[in-house]
Amino acid sequence: MLADGQSVAATNWADCSLTITRWLKSHGHLSEHDLPIRLGQAKSNLLSDSNDKGDGRPYGSFKRVDSWFLNVNYNAAQHMRNASRLIESCGQNPADFAIRLA
Repeated sequence: MLADGQSVAATNWADCSLTITRWLKSHGHLSEHDLPIRLGQAKSNLLSDSNDKGDGRPYGSFKRVDSWFLNVNYNAAQHMRNASRLIESCGQNPADFAIRLA
């Protein structure tokens, strides 16, 4: 469930990260000026306007958020940590989002 109460079904963790990123962008919490985004001590970009980890190498696996590239080469725990950190970096409260496994 997104912060506005909208419920969205995601088939995998990468789609969950994609949905959250799209929501943050569409609600004006993320913009082109915020890119690239590298969270914490990460060695590569999480989100960029090019298919680039930040060192000239392309992402191993990515999802498109309009013209942006979201790095999705993570396990479930990393996806949830990245989503929470991304939400916080946008000035939003991760507690306003919820995930229910079905």
